[in-house]
Amino acid sequence: MVTYWSLLHFSWETGLYCFQTYVNIIRNQTTNEYWNQKKYDYLWINSGQKRIFRNPFNLGIWQNFLSFWTPYGKHSNLDYTQLYSLADLKKKN
Repeated sequence: MVTYWSLLHFSWETGLYCFQTYVNIIRNQTTNEYWNQKKYDYLWINSGQKRIFRNPFNLGIWQNFLSFWTPYGKHSNLDYTQLYSLADLKKKN
């Protein structure tokens, strides 16, 4: 019986891990950015009295997947081996 519950727990945890990983890939953000997004001003645009969430690194679902699963993001304009500032990213786009 203990083996059954251990297997069930392991399966549940693996499923949650995979789900969270794919959500982060789709959004092109780290777990830290996801949980602390209200702390980071670069993820928000001030529009009048409202703050609108916008991830400047999001390339769209398909491009995010390609840039994650291919070496060095060959299918995107970003080279993840280099460090970028937001000003550099805005100049490229």
